Amino acid sequence: MSTQEMTRPDHIPTDFRQTIAGMGGEIPWQPLFTGSFDGWSANRQPITTGSTPEQWEVVGNDGLVGEDQTNGTILTYGEQGWGDLEFSLLVTPLAGGNVQTLFRVNEAANGWYQVDMLIGWQAVAVSRLTFDGQGNSELTKLSVVNYPLEHGREYALSIATRGHSITTYIDGALVNQLTDATWLGGQVGLNVWHGKTLYRDMQVRLL
Repeated sequence: MSTQEMTRPDHIPTDFRQTIAGMGGEIPWQPLFTGSFDGWSANRQPITTGSTPEQWEVVGNDGLVGEDQTNGTILTYGEQGWGDLEFSLLVTPLAGGNVQTLFRVNEAANGWYQVDMLIGWQAVAVSRLTFDGQGNSELTKLSVVNYPLEHGREYALSIATRGHSITTYIDGALVNQLTDATWLGGQVGLNVWHGKTLYRDMQVRLL
């Protein structure tokens, strides 16, 4: 089956995006990508209207396939003022060793948290990545949970941030649970590094 023919697999619960009601009623989900890169940035630069970033391919009405290049390809979306939120998407590892989904990307895009689905290690990690003025990076793993992963299988990934609390869910089940307050807000994003990944049905809601 081609990526353009994919539907939601039976193993992903229909209610993996559960309803939350706030003071003003139900908090709705907002789609982040519907075939247009309006509002998105690639490697810290706004994407020109009508163009597609290098190493990326649009799939269907709501999907993106990213493929590795030398220094990775970072796509980001959202506002620096985004604080507590849920970021939910369907991800399919197609090749390589990992799938990286970013959140709380800081204003200069030189630091963020990431959920790393580590195919080789068979684990899901939440890490904090920072860069110094010379571009050197430091990765701090905050939570690593053993988890069976395979190429070609689609996973429903959800990331929830509330103050110091960060939790992740895969196919509706809790995986990582931790606290860290280095950044309490920022954009969400995708990073392709040593791999090829299909991302689709990306949605966010601000809590």
